[in-house]
Amino acid sequence: MKSILYLLSSDMKAFKGWFGRQTFGKVFVTLGFLAVFVFVSFGLYSLSGIFFNPLTLYGSYGILTASYILQAAIIMLSLFIIGTSVASTLTFLLSGNSDTDYLLTLPIRAQILTASIFIRNSIANLLLFLIVFFPIGFSFIKVFSPDNFYPALVRLIFVLLMLVLATNAIGSFLGFYISKYIKGRGASAVLFGTLFFLGFLFAVFKIIFPQNLLLLYSANLSRFTSIYQSLPLSNSLLPSYWFTQSIVGGGMPLLYTFVFCVLLVVLFFYYEEKSFINVYQLLKVNTTSISKRTKSYYKMFISTRYPIIIKDVLSITRTGTELGYLIFLTLLGVLFFLIINFSGGLGGRAAALQNQLIVFSFVAFLFYATAYVLRLVFPLMAREGNAGRFIFSLPLNKKRVYFSKLALSLILSLPYLAMSFLVWVIFPYGKTHFLFLSVVTFISVVLIAILSSLTGAIFPNFFEGANAEKVSTSAMGIVTLIFSLAVAFLNANIIYLVVTSSALGTNLMLTAAVLYIIATLMLYLLFSSRYNSYEF
Repeated sequence: MKSILYLLSSDMKAFKGWFGRQTFGKVFVTLGFLAVFVFVSFGLYSLSGIFFNPLTLYGSYGILTASYILQAAIIMLSLFIIGTSVASTLTFLLSGNSDTDYLLTLPIRAQILTASIFIRNSIANLLLFLIVFFPIGFSFIKVFSPDNFYPALVRLIFVLLMLVLATNAIGSFLGFYISKYIKGRGASAVLFGTLFFLGFLFAVFKIIFPQNLLLLYSANLSRFTSIYQSLPLSNSLLPSYWFTQSIVGGGMPLLYTFVFCVLLVVLFFYYEEKSFINVYQLLKVNTTSISKRTKSYYKMFISTRYPIIIKDVLSITRTGTELGYLIFLTLLGVLFFLIINFSGGLGGRAAALQNQLIVFSFVAFLFYATAYVLRLVFPLMAREGNAGRFIFSLPLNKKRVYFSKLALSLILSLPYLAMSFLVWVIFPYGKTHFLFLSVVTFISVVLIAILSSLTGAIFPNFFEGANAEKVSTSAMGIVTLIFSLAVAFLNANIIYLVVTSSALGTNLMLTAAVLYIIATLMLYLLFSSRYNSYEF
């Protein structure tokens, strides 16, 4: 136990040390993202209240319907967090870690190392559950258990902790199990795995939210019973059913939940203790042909007119943490809009607030896009690091380097550029404004990407270019975040004015367009005056 506490205290010291440099910028960025997380959590809480409040009129049948919705939310969120745990485990195993290499040479049991890793991942999962699931569960018990609120709140916290343990155990096991099959397959394996998981997530969503679920609102007693019993989550043997009933009424489901989660954790630790060292050592062995890979990459460099773009793509796809971050934000956005999508059939109150839901969803989408761009696009110039002195000493127009970065920023933004249309396809409201909402969202993502590439190229931090986190939390990172928030604020107001048929919408749109053009030109002029005086 002391060894585990020592390892965790070392992580805490490293976390504090991260704020040792550029403290103001990192605190500002952290508080900014914290504020957005609170905003998203409050939005989910309010949206859940819109769903649950009308169901109180139906008595016990309303509680059954709300319980089904809560159970479905538990399944969807658990699947998502299992996916993030898999990604986190694969990143740890495949990217390598010098600290772990050193610890494995010491007389420390493998179980202690795996326990410390498990605890770190559990803390990350806990934060996700607090942001997404806790607001939904809190709204549920506030609506359906007002007279028994505090015992229900304790049960909710208990279920939340059990979900953290269960999802982390399953995700970590899957990560360890499939890691040896992914080794050497690089970006193709990541892309295939992401697409497979998104397809699986969507299929599960369609299964647990069938169309006849909406018939419960208008069904009589006998019809309600037959429909409810035919729903895929009405089986009392499902673990998700135990989790839900633990929140609703407690009793034996609490015991079932506890035993189920403890059993998963025990089995995971037993498997990991037996296989951790073997798997970790196996992954240290290069299973790919270096000569073939080098020859292939060499051909790609000499046969393209855009070698800088290819080089940066390779540098990103070879970094597990960057791919993991990309997958995490993409899946989080998909999960959020799946939850929003379900609001389409849950009563008239949600429809009455559709304008607010449109603005809320737009701002949430730009939050994900900003976090994504700030991590992947903004550091592109700084990624040159020490190699920048060689690149910028070549007989090459330095602006060509920047325009390669700009083109890559749009390429990297393609997932969110595609989602800027897809989110409004699945969005249950605003169909009459679909084209307008899609175009504004698309332009917003493009604008954030362009502004981020410019601000990242004005004062690039070449000294810390290998660490995207440090680069994105620099002073210019704060400036980029402020620009992105300004874009989100202005465009959210434009959307609200247009969907509410206000005459001011056109005027604000023209004003915003002028401001964006001026800001882009000014940043480009500043970059043009700076790129000849880069310091390495």
